[in-house]
Amino acid sequence: MTVFQFTDYREYLKNWISLRPNKGRGQINTIAEKLNVNATLISQILSGNRQLSLEQAVNLADFINLNEVELEYFIVLVNLDRAGSERLKNIFSKKIAQLQLEAKKISQRVNANLELSEESKAIFYSSFLYSAIRLFCSIDEGKTVEDLRKKFNISKNRLDEILSFLENEGLVKKDKKFYKMGTQSTHIPQDSPFLYRHHTNWRLQSLKKIDQVQSDELIFTGPFSLDEITFHKIKNEILNLVTNASKNVKEANPKRIGCLNIDLFWLD
Repeated sequence: MTVFQFTDYREYLKNWISLRPNKGRGQINTIAEKLNVNATLISQILSGNRQLSLEQAVNLADFINLNEVELEYFIVLVNLDRAGSERLKNIFSKKIAQLQLEAKKISQRVNANLELSEESKAIFYSSFLYSAIRLFCSIDEGKTVEDLRKKFNISKNRLDEILSFLENEGLVKKDKKFYKMGTQSTHIPQDSPFLYRHHTNWRLQSLKKIDQVQSDELIFTGPFSLDEITFHKIKNEILNLVTNASKNVKEANPKRIGCLNIDLFWLD
């Protein structure tokens, strides 16, 4: 469970500890060592008899490996617990609600630093080729026109059209004879009319792979019956996976184009 599902930092810490390999006293000792305090103090904090200081909260969040948004939320939880008046508690409670709302937006989970105009989105998401060619240009020192034509088996006129658009939008840049990736990432808001086209473009590519799946690839379909609590637990785990995948991809040395398609929905 993510920190955003909790309004009490102690309950979050207890849940986090319960999921560790050396849960219980062993993990409490590890936390105490990282914070340079006595294990008894950590036990007292978890039981509600002592409070976590803000300095300890920051160090603990770093140990747990919370990202910046999660860190902010965790600190607000600690401040809520430390607040000495109802007025102050209300201020922190409102901040908690605001951060929970923001956390639901997947745009907070991925590194999205480019917003195309509506007209440009209509072109970019009209075919998977725009995204695929842009990604392919991130590999090695870049790609030549011949590299791109060979990879995607399209006419020179069509390729010139796509490259011209991508270059004008800053999505690729030309360096001598090589085309290289420009802006790092794009993102479509959940309410965008182009979201359906984007999903469809790449899911069609996965359908083409079904009969040719290699041993190092994975295509999974798993219908099951479950309750709403489990459904939302799986959803949050997927969002965490998306966050980690985005971070790993950003740090990777591109060699090939991959695609992650994940679907989770009710069959109503």
